[in-house]
Amino acid sequence: MYNIILVTYPFSITQVRKLEYLLADAVERGCKHVITCGSFQSNHCRATSIACAQLGLQCHLYLRSAITVSVAVVGVV
Repeated sequence: MYNIILVTYPFSITQVRKLEYLLADAVERGCKHVITCGSFQSNHCRATSIACAQLGLQCHLYLRSAITVSVAVVGVV
C-alpha cells in the first residue's frame, strides 16, 4: 500500500503517510467503512476519500462549515 499511495496522491507526504498506516490497519482488521471529519475544503477529507476509493472502502465524511454540518458518503456503494 505504501508505494501506491505515495505516488498517486497530489497531497503532502505527511498526510499520505498518516493515512497509509491508518488505512492499512483498517484493511487488515477487515473494516469496510472509514469515518472522518473536516471543513468543506479539507485536504485530509479529500485524501481520505481518494485512498478509500482505491482500497474499496466506503468513506463517510462529516463536513463542517460556519453555518451547517453536511454528511457525504463517498466510495464503493
